[in-house]
Amino acid sequence: MRRKKLTLREVAECTLTSALGRSGYRWSQESQRKSRQGKDAWEISLTVWRRRGKRFLVWVKWRQKVGLADETIPFDVICLTRAVLERPEGFARAYLVLGGLGWKMHDFYTGGGLKQYLVHPNLVRIVSYEQFLTMAGRKAL
Repeated sequence: MRRKKLTLREVAECTLTSALGRSGYRWSQESQRKSRQGKDAWEISLTVWRRRGKRFLVWVKWRQKVGLADETIPFDVICLTRAVLERPEGFARAYLVLGGLGWKMHDFYTGGGLKQYLVHPNLVRIVSYEQFLTMAGRKAL
């Protein structure tokens, strides 16, 4: 029987869940389909929480080659903001994790450059894959 080849995003999610577990977080990878405004549904990568603590949505996006994915980030942030606002008792924040080397505007997004254009800038945090691992390790989500 042939095994399915893992994508880099799947490997990244495995690493993230391992780091989360070692830091006392719990997570769910249940497929959570969220509707996009006027678009197809999309899936949340992880729901993360601490025992008796706040819940977070985590969406991992991985790009190895430079392409058009950078232009989708603002809309992705809008969709994540909507998901958090629809369930304020359920989610404190969402994280959009950018992994891989294929992001032209990586520093702009992870440096908070988009915040000035958002109505709810604190509901979605855009971080690099490495930043997320560091925050999880420090129990700082």
